[in-house]
Amino acid sequence: MYKRHYHRTKRRLLSLNKWKVRVVLWGSAISLGLTAAFFALASGHSDELYHQLYREQPMIAYCLPPIGLALIAWLTRRFFQGSEGSGIPQAIAAYLSEYPIRIAFFCGLILSLLGFLSNGQTFGTGYLEAKNLVDGGEVSLAFPFYKLLATIASYLSGIPGGIFAPSLSVGAGLGADLAQFMPGIPFSAIVMLGMVGYFTGVVQTPITAFVIVMEMTDSSSMLMPLMATALIAKAVSHLVCPTPIYQALADAYLHKTVQAEKSNS
Repeated sequence: MYKRHYHRTKRRLLSLNKWKVRVVLWGSAISLGLTAAFFALASGHSDELYHQLYREQPMIAYCLPPIGLALIAWLTRRFFQGSEGSGIPQAIAAYLSEYPIRIAFFCGLILSLLGFLSNGQTFGTGYLEAKNLVDGGEVSLAFPFYKLLATIASYLSGIPGGIFAPSLSVGAGLGADLAQFMPGIPFSAIVMLGMVGYFTGVVQTPITAFVIVMEMTDSSSMLMPLMATALIAKAVSHLVCPTPIYQALADAYLHKTVQAEKSNS
């Protein structure tokens, strides 16, 4: 019996075909992790560069959104035909419109206008603003609404500015606004609860929400309030929209894949 298990294990460990599969799977997982880490670092670095550009050359910073969004929409339309079935929101949105380049340019103008009205606070991912509020900083009372409009405009253009960081910044801004009416409660606590509540409402992933906020703030004492807020936000969001956003994107991708396979068969 032991010899049989030994030989079976030996075959599995020394099998060339099985090692090929392992190398492909492990290599893919490592490559994806490194790619995600690279883009995360690049996103943070580009965010800082753009804010620096806004401080030094604001007119150039105002011109970049419309020109950049129109250029990306054109590149998607020109060189990535067929990518609308990939499930990537920006590629799908670019193909839903008859005039994607014009709409992208117009949405870029809206982003520049919102950046002007908010003194540049809506530019970028919003992570810096959210972190600043958690640390006790200040933003205008209209910031969360400007940031929400900027997020919507970027999605309508077909080149969304992300979900995680903008949702955290909008939630932090709403929490900061609510904190003005609750002077007896620590400001940062209300900001953190606002971040968790809004983020969970958007993506309907309560565990992800309070884990991200806890990592940002390193505040384990807020664990129970964060968890409670996340669960309440999940329940309320489910009443409004039963299908979470990532599931909806996955369903749309599977539907388009099935339709493409049927048309090819």
